[in-house]
Amino acid sequence: MQLFSNLKVMAIAIAVAIFSFASPAAGVVSPDRGIKSELNKLFTKNNIAARSTPFKDEFVKAASIYGLPALYIQAVARGESFFDPKAISAKNARGIMQLMPSIAKDYKIPQKSLFDPAINIDAGSHYLADLYKRFNDNPYLALGAYYCGPGGVHSDGTLNEECDDYVRYIGSHLQALLAQTPEEQENYEHPVVIGQYNYLLQAQQYRAWLSKKLPDLGFDLFRKVIREKRYFYYQYEIYAHGDSEKNICQQIKQVTGFNTCK
Repeated sequence: MQLFSNLKVMAIAIAVAIFSFASPAAGVVSPDRGIKSELNKLFTKNNIAARSTPFKDEFVKAASIYGLPALYIQAVARGESFFDPKAISAKNARGIMQLMPSIAKDYKIPQKSLFDPAINIDAGSHYLADLYKRFNDNPYLALGAYYCGPGGVHSDGTLNEECDDYVRYIGSHLQALLAQTPEEQENYEHPVVIGQYNYLLQAQQYRAWLSKKLPDLGFDLFRKVIREKRYFYYQYEIYAHGDSEKNICQQIKQVTGFNTCK
């Protein structure tokens, strides 16, 4: 009996070793085909207009200078800060495009200037364009590198999982912009926080469910950096807009049975 038990343990160990050897490195993934296709369309179709977001003129100007679609840059800004020029993350990223001071220094931008919307959008677009060229005109990998740095993207076209999560997150903001008409304006001020998740997929699923239940409200995802004593982590907040906070909270409670408003 003991011999059988030992053999069983050895067999499991060998199987695990073979699987580990044959499997790709943990945390490295291939780009999502759907998001990759949507990003590529931005660069191949010249008739996709910029949306009427805050600082639209600055986005259009930067897009013209650096040869990027304005909507591509707007999607990054929407996901990074919801167009807040005064935004500061727990990692000290600053402004609309959430540039790190070290990146700004590379482009000879003083740290104090990162709160100037025009300067921040120009610098962020410049950096994004440089990454786009570095990764052979691949908008998906450029986004991954914008968040992770070039080291998070690999020569075989794969990228680290956390970099891919970022691209998927920005992809959700691109979809939100594409769903608008070029003239339509969203209200980005004072959103109502109705849920918080540590995983993007969970947040996306809950948002999709709420969107079906309450189609007259708008729902958005926003990713925040949470700082602990020894580490950082990301939290995905679900925002609701389209009505007063009181009415939004009442509607959410009716369909969920819970008061999820903060």
